[in-house]
This record gives sequence, C-alpha cells and structure tokens, in this order.
Amino acid sequence: MTDLGDFSDFDGDDPDSSSDAGGDEQAGSAAGNGRSARADPVSETESATAASSADGDGVDADRDDDSSTGVTGGAGATDDGDDLQFDDYDADPVGDERGLGAIAVSQGLRVSEDSDRTALRAFVTAGNRERVRLGKYLVVPYPDDELLFCRIVGLEYAQEFQADDATEIHARRAMRRPADEFEERDFKFMAELEPIAVLFSDDGDLKRRMVDRVPKPQATVGEATDATQIKTGLKIPEAGVFLGHLSVGGEKVRTAARPPTIDYRLKDDYTDGDPLVFRHTLVAGGTGSGKTHASKNILRQYLSEERSYEMDDGREVQTAVVQFDPQDEYAQMHDDNPDMDDETARRYEREGVAHGGHDDTVALVPKMAGSSYPGANHRAEQLEFTVPFSCLLYTSL
Repeated sequence: MTDLGDFSDFDGDDPDSSSDAGGDEQAGSAAGNGRSARADPVSETESATAASSADGDGVDADRDDDSSTGVTGGAGATDDGDDLQFDDYDADPVGDERGLGAIAVSQGLRVSEDSDRTALRAFVTAGNRERVRLGKYLVVPYPDDELLFCRIVGLEYAQEFQADDATEIHARRAMRRPADEFEERDFKFMAELEPIAVLFSDDGDLKRRMVDRVPKPQATVGEATDATQIKTGLKIPEAGVFLGHLSVGGEKVRTAARPPTIDYRLKDDYTDGDPLVFRHTLVAGGTGSGKTHASKNILRQYLSEERSYEMDDGREVQTAVVQFDPQDEYAQMHDDNPDMDDETARRYEREGVAHGGHDDTVALVPKMAGSSYPGANHRAEQLEFTVPFSCLLYTSL
C-alpha cells in the first residue's frame, strides 16, 4: 500500500499502456533505491528546469533565424499597433423618448369601479423625476387613439437591486456623501395613478366617459399639456363664471396653449348649468388663507355688466348682491386694485375675466347712538339707516 492509500489499485482511463508501465518502473526503481516517492517531484522539477533551459536556447536560436529571414518580431508589432486607428460610432439610442415613463405591471395592472381595487402604477425615468409632483395630470394612450386621463396620487422610491440598506455601513456612507451625488438609476421611482376618465373623439369633438378599459402594459405615460384635454377630463366648461386658474400644489397648471393657464369656470345657466351662487355655499379655510379675497373675486364676476339673467317676464337683469359685512371688507369692491398694471389688465380682458372696482357699491351704515363708522378703507357711498321699532315684532314667551 502506497501513500495514495487504496487509490494505488485504481486503473486510469488512459489507453496508453506504455505510459502505465513506465510509471510502474519508475515507482519500483524509486522503491529499490530506498528513496521515497515524495522525492520524485523534486527530481522532475530539476529535469523540467534543465529541459526548459535547453528549449529556451533553441527558441532563441529560432528567433535569430526568424529575424535574419525578415520575420517581424515583437517590437515591430508594437510599432504597428501605434499606427492603428479605430472608428467612432454614435452610441445614442435610436428614436426619441416621449413622456415621463411607462405603465408597469410588476405589482399588477387593474382598473376597477372600486378605487381600493384599482392598481395603476407608472415607472418614471431618471431624467423626468424632478418634474413629477403629486396631483399632476397625466394621459396614457390606448392603441385606438383614445386616452386615459389620470392623476398622480402617490410617489414612491423602490429598490432596483435586492439589498439591505438599513445598516450601519450604508447609513454612515450616505452621511458622508454629498446630497447631489445621489444616483437616481440605482432606485425605481414609481407613481401611483388615479384614473379619472377616458377621452375620445366624436365627430371631431373631444368627449369623456367613465373609465371602462385598462391601458396596455408599457404604454407611454405623458404629462397632460393640452388645455382641451384637461378641461374635458375634469369636466370644466369652456364658458361661464370665472372662478380662478387650475393649480396643483399651489402652482398653476401650464400648457402649450395661449394663454398657458387653464381657467376654471362655472356654468351658471338654469337649463344645464350649476347655479352655485344661488345656493348655500361654504367657503372654508384657515385664517389668512384668502377666503375673503376669493369670495370677492367670484362676486365680482357675477356683477359684470356682460352677465345678465332672464326673468320669467322676459326682462334681462343683472345680479344684485346684499352682503352682511361685519368686518367691513366687501365694501372695498368699489375701489380699483392699485397694484394691477396694464399688462395684467389686458391679460384679464383677453381671458374674459371681469376686473376693476364696481362703481355701484353702497355701504349701509347703521345709525347707533355712541358709535361711529369710519369707513376709511374704501371710497364707496355710505348711507345711514335705522330700524324703526314699529317694524319689530315682539312675542311673549
């Protein structure tokens, strides 16, 4: 039994029997000389070194012969390499990228009558992520030229690669890294969408209907920049009482049209409109949020000379407003805005927005003993009035 243990009896797959015999003879010779088989590698190494030295002489001789016959050596190859030239090719992607991203299906793609069961998400590319905001309106095309009009209701970063970044190493590395070195491509940026309506063309007119179909996977998601699409999707009438400009997050929505803003109007006719001002209306907001300012602007639109309403007897009359004003704020509607310049006034006229003071404004001031009404914050006409006791009705408890 040798140092190889039981493997000494193993027959190799080499068909050359002479090699096996030679190996056995060498093993027996080593055993007969009293030398260990472990010493053979040393001898073999020395023999291999000597052989390589001899072979090296032969190689050098061959190289000399090659150089004498004009064969190019290594130096010549280096010189030729210096003269090599490589062509430059354009590595830019073919085609133009449109939109903000594409519809993703990794977490499901579903539209439902139940909003809690709707799953509509879009992947936003790295170059467009700074432009995306909550509340922004988007359009997703269908193959047959219909459009899904939707709104961003959620934004989320997700991991692109499976890694646990909630570790001490990741946190300390991020603390040392400048904020502008954040690599967007290392993360997914997902936008959750709320479907609002499907836009379609009917004899050249853009119309809307309820969401009744799901968009295709990988459909391009683009920002809604057409004023007609936005107004149709939100069911904003083209004409009516001007309430303000459509805004998202305090910023006006701008389009490629002229004017770039989208006017939010209220259809106020009796036939097919919504006469909001003739009903109970609540204007809610915190202190200083602009409730009075917005209310005065809306009332100013109803007091426009171009706006009148037909009575049952056929007469056309304008709106009359009676305002209980304990804070003495609405009488200021008589005066012009001193901060409005000519440019802003011309823009309002182009958009059909009533502006400027309303001359026919009268402040009715109660006449009470021991009290006065300064009225220094407006120039409206002031009329004192009293309520005769004969007009009061007393009832006993």
